Amino acid sequence: MDMGFGGRPGKSDPYLIVKLGKFKFDDRKNKVDDVTDVDLYKMVEINAELPGDSQLDIRVMDHDDIGSDDLIGRTVIDLEDRLFDRRWLEWGRENMTQELGHIRWSTKPVERRTLYI
Repeated sequence: MDMGFGGRPGKSDPYLIVKLGKFKFDDRKNKVDDVTDVDLYKMVEINAELPGDSQLDIRVMDHDDIGSDDLIGRTVIDLEDRLFDRRWLEWGRENMTQELGHIRWSTKPVERRTLYI
């Protein structure tokens, strides 16, 4: 991330890296050029076996033409904690239906995490 005037963060070229075990999704080729505030909307499907590798690592990186890319922010979500947590399992059960062989699974809340620099 480039430094702007007065030591404030300047524009960056953010992209995502998502890791789970040996799986790695690197979206460097789809970086967003020269922004100070960006909303990244990506869906990454990962086949995972739980229990097993459960640390979902999500990183927002700043693309640099010279030198290595910079880490803007990072969060780690433990998927096993979610899967085996009784409260997580109970959320959305009231929305689960099964009619004529069609199942509508229980809905879960969307989690939003702000990454601060």
